[in-house]
Amino acid sequence: MNTIIDSICNSCSCNKQQAEEYLQDEIRNLRELKALNDLRLSDIETGCDNLGLEHDYVEYFINVLASCYQIPTEYETENNERRMQKTDSQ
Repeated sequence: MNTIIDSICNSCSCNKQQAEEYLQDEIRNLRELKALNDLRLSDIETGCDNLGLEHDYVEYFINVLASCYQIPTEYETENNERRMQKTDSQ
């Protein structure tokens, strides 16, 4: 199973630290839009595009934006992906 970080690494040809930074930057940008009540689905899709991710990850970003923690660590990212896979398989 590839994590979101691995997917970013593959699409951006970067290392895991850079991928984590790119992910955090996109989440920060989306949180700012949310705080301004200006967040749209297309913004989340653009965030996926910016990271070279399929739009399958839109749900991941929605979950992150709805959660109370600020920036997901790699551990939190993997747990969030596992939850998404469980709901998909049910």
